[in-house]
Amino acid sequence: MIKVLFFASLRERIGCGSLILQSESQPLAMDSLIDLLAAKLGEEAAALLRQDNTVVALNHRTADAGAQVYDGDEVAFYPPVTGG
Repeated sequence: MIKVLFFASLRERIGCGSLILQSESQPLAMDSLIDLLAAKLGEEAAALLRQDNTVVALNHRTADAGAQVYDGDEVAFYPPVTGG
């Protein structure tokens, strides 16, 4: 299983804070994981997750589209962060 988390405005826009995906026996590239999420949540949600300024963390570390996701991993999506 792969635990997927959505934070702040992404959670509000997607309408979901977390979900569990059944993982395959082989690792998935992050972009393939987003394709699976599109099938569950819709293309509009997937478009939000694919935006250049969306931060993706894999097991609490920043990840990119080519990162490999394995069974037991946690993936989190964050909206862009600003500060002042």
